[in-house]
Amino acid sequence: MAPSINLFTFLVLSLVGGSSSWDEASPCGSGSILTRPYTALCELDAVWGLVVVVAAAAAALASLILLLVVLCRLRKITEAEERSGVAPLLLLLAAIFGLCGLSLGYIAEHQESLCFARRVLRGVLLAVCNTCLVFQGLRLRRLGQGAHSPSTGQLMGLAVALAVLDPEWILLATMSTCQPACDYQPLDFALATTYVLVLLLAALVGAACSLWRQQPRWRCRTTWLLITCLASVLLWVAWITFCLYGNAALGLPPTWDNRVQAVVLLAQAWLLILLHAAPELHATLRPASRMREASLEEGLSHL
Repeated sequence: MAPSINLFTFLVLSLVGGSSSWDEASPCGSGSILTRPYTALCELDAVWGLVVVVAAAAAALASLILLLVVLCRLRKITEAEERSGVAPLLLLLAAIFGLCGLSLGYIAEHQESLCFARRVLRGVLLAVCNTCLVFQGLRLRRLGQGAHSPSTGQLMGLAVALAVLDPEWILLATMSTCQPACDYQPLDFALATTYVLVLLLAALVGAACSLWRQQPRWRCRTTWLLITCLASVLLWVAWITFCLYGNAALGLPPTWDNRVQAVVLLAQAWLLILLHAAPELHATLRPASRMREASLEEGLSHL
């Protein structure tokens, strides 16, 4: 949960610290609590912003509830094969919670410190989410072959490695002092999105390979993982296509890129919750059904 806590801490501190540099009147709906550049979060004239805020709050609440359920039922998960999936699930839910908070940063007005933070956090959080999907594919493949699951230490090492290798770090570190962080160049866009797609494709290939000669006990989970990866790839391909061709074709201003990015992050969060986290948690917390399934398989094998 550390990435998500740091994210919301940064947003709160930025909100408090940025209040002294903006003297403009707050838009209708924001009252005197929020100051620029965060007034768009409750601006009544921007309906899409309110929709994003509500969707982000709902996704954050859903991920938090699932996380608490995992922690509360942790003692009842006794099988080693099932406990090996707890760490990636908790890490994924924490990253989803962070994505919900990050999406709000794309509604706010441009500010150098905020642009820098959201570019870094975007790469880190997406890398963590994709790491969990890749790890889950490897875990299901090994369990399906009767081998031991990768350890939690290997998961954390993979997550750190993929987060450090994110192109956003290199781009921001080598960025010229005269180039603001809010100025997203075409090369920056290409590198960042390509890295996300490469990780998703790796998870997709891993899930597809895991279905080959998979045991019935793990086949349903592997199918959900495959659907999650496929839906995520389609989502990011659609966003890339829109950013490259949609704005010009529809005559939309460049500011629409931030709005679409906020929607894409929320869509990714909801896809991970509905298609992976919830089914995985449901399967993990059903020992009785696993026993019936094992008994049925054993009975069929004797026929």
